[in-house]
Amino acid sequence: MARRHNPAQAPAAPAPPAKENTVFKRLDAQRLLALFVGGALLLNFPLLALWNLGLTVWGVPLFVVALFVLWGLLIAALGWLVERMPE
Repeated sequence: MARRHNPAQAPAAPAPPAKENTVFKRLDAQRLLALFVGGALLLNFPLLALWNLGLTVWGVPLFVVALFVLWGLLIAALGWLVERMPE
């Protein structure tokens, strides 16, 4: 005996993705890109040369201290952005 197709029992079509979710994904991608560009600028010659003054902080050159502080701040900002992204 052949089974008849009953449209009332057809599986429901998956719901389209929420528009909010795609907006947040695009915004998060833009923030990550901005963090990358900002980090590339901060760790590049013209801005990094501002710290090369010959001063020391507890015996460590200011340039080295600034380099590691900026690097640490970039890692912290990246971690904060990634943790707050919706799944």
